[in-house]
Amino acid sequence: MGSTHAAGFAEMVVEGAIAMRTAVANHLRTNHVPPVHFDFVKPAMAAIMAGAQEEWDEQIELPNGIVMSASEVVDGLNLIPFVEAQAIILADEDDDPFNDEITEFDETFGL
Repeated sequence: MGSTHAAGFAEMVVEGAIAMRTAVANHLRTNHVPPVHFDFVKPAMAAIMAGAQEEWDEQIELPNGIVMSASEVVDGLNLIPFVEAQAIILADEDDDPFNDEITEFDETFGL
């Protein structure tokens, strides 16, 4: 559900029109019935980063104490468009000759 909106949010992230954290929070609250609680934004973003780095087996702890792989979190919350967006952002940073270091995901989004 909401895959079109998720893709739209992800495209806005790549264009720099909206922050990843804001896009993910909006996706979780508006594209899921019932809405996913805001407490799931941080683990969702960790799963997105793991997926973008192809670390699908990374274990992500959810707010309810359940531990799932990044791939399970991404699939369960329909986050594939955001993984693709993050991969594009990381690739662009790697291609930038003036970018000496890539900022850590949590620091970038104030987590």
